[in-house]
Amino acid sequence: MLAVFYPDIIPVVKSAFLDTGARDIAVETLKGIK
Repeated sequence: MLAVFYPDIIPVVKSAFLDTGARDIAVETLKGIK
């Protein structure tokens, strides 16, 4: 949803996830929600 309002933040967030490994944590969190 944020992509609709803040398209410029997506690359920054992706870079942050890749750099910190937070992406893996986010994936596990999303799996837990589902």
